Amino acid sequence: MLPKNKRLRNSADFAAVYKQGKYVVSRQLVLYYRKNTGTAEIRVGFVASKKLGASTVRNRCKRLLREAVRRLLPEIKPGYDLVLVSRPPLKTERFQNIVATLARLLRKAGLMENKNEETSCLEH
Repeated sequence: MLPKNKRLRNSADFAAVYKQGKYVVSRQLVLYYRKNTGTAEIRVGFVASKKLGASTVRNRCKRLLREAVRRLLPEIKPGYDLVLVSRPPLKTERFQNIVATLARLLRKAGLMENKNEETSCLEH
């Protein structure tokens, strides 16, 4: 679980990211991002709609995304709000592929600091 200061928790924050932010898309997920005005922290929210399936499937998808973000957190540029929206293909994806996809989306959005090349090895 991410600490409270690293989570988006109210609907106004989610709405601001959707309305004022930008997004990048992959087959498995959508990454919405917005420069954070109030703090230099990275804050992340997770969305899994009922299109994914039962609550157990939705919760599993969110758990996998939380863990992927936790692993990549040291490399993400500070000062952004992120919202990760799960898409149906995510529920059958392996964890390594989820981490690689998220890293690729973060790089595409320009939010990844390439301190080391460890995550780029995951893409191959």
